[in-house]
Amino acid sequence: MTTVLNSPPRQTRKSQRDGENPAHITIQYAPFPPFDQPNLQKKSHKARDLLNATVASFYQRDDEKLSRRQHDARQRFIARFREQQGAYGRTRRNTSPTMPQPIDDMRYLAQQLDDFFFFGQLAAHARLLSAARGRSLRPEGQRGLGAVVGALLHELARTYLSVFACGCARCARDALNTVGAPGDGHGPVFLMLHRLAVGEVRRWDASLRGVLADDCPGAEVSRRARALGAAARERLDPGLRRELNPVRANGFARYRVGLAADGDEVLVRPSFMEDQYRREATLYAKKAWGEHGKRDSSSGKNEKGDEKDDEVDSCDFGDQDSSQSSSGNSSYWAPSVDGFRFSETGSSPEE
Repeated sequence: MTTVLNSPPRQTRKSQRDGENPAHITIQYAPFPPFDQPNLQKKSHKARDLLNATVASFYQRDDEKLSRRQHDARQRFIARFREQQGAYGRTRRNTSPTMPQPIDDMRYLAQQLDDFFFFGQLAAHARLLSAARGRSLRPEGQRGLGAVVGALLHELARTYLSVFACGCARCARDALNTVGAPGDGHGPVFLMLHRLAVGEVRRWDASLRGVLADDCPGAEVSRRARALGAAARERLDPGLRRELNPVRANGFARYRVGLAADGDEVLVRPSFMEDQYRREATLYAKKAWGEHGKRDSSSGKNEKGDEKDDEVDSCDFGDQDSSQSSSGNSSYWAPSVDGFRFSETGSSPEE
């Protein structure tokens, strides 16, 4: 993503109709500085835009199209997973005080997943808690490290959307079609983000191909999350349900990242990443010119005498194809059944 490249992300100003946040922030991403670490703002991004920008940063990218942060995070993750996976799913006698403990593994792996999938933005807003519901997370029993990784992906994706997805009145009314029923967090946007992240982790190493194979068999989205989301919708108070937009199709025909007709598989348009790579090429060319082209700031012209082009094209991560138009301190997730959860930290009351 010249001096302008280091400026904060643009804000899209709109009339504040129907309670819509007039300052939804769009995201520009490319796998090189400064665009590889977008400055996400709490409760400021439309859920769909957040989904598209996040998926665009990792979906089926070849190694040379990943950022340095992603390369390093993936390498560290695989190394720790290979080293520790044998200690999970069976009783372990840990006599070495220097051997990483389960909570150390969780925090380490969570940080790598945050760096790879979520721009390293979650560390400042969430902390990993163990001993949820009075139980400590331990390696003994039937839980292999792959299952723990699957649970981490689940909680990280939920927390990411909870922290950064907009909660204005207009976005809140559409929650059933984005982040899910109030207090749940297992809506369509979560299902898609989570499943695509699971698919990416499975590509990393042979030892990771079975991650969440029981919950997300083949190309299916999380069965458990779908069930939790459906149950949360059923529990909605009738009065609240009337205030929310009805559930609509989140299908492939409507969105660039969508769900299949039966809702059990994520579909990504081929043009989605093609458009992203074109934007990145434009950003790279502008960045290279800004770094190497000599400019005369006083005249407003570059060395060739052309007018400066200080503006960078906005990267629109809304659902418009190239060929067609289309928390407060009390905001904590409930303890998860996986023995740990993420809670938001450093929160300030919502305005």
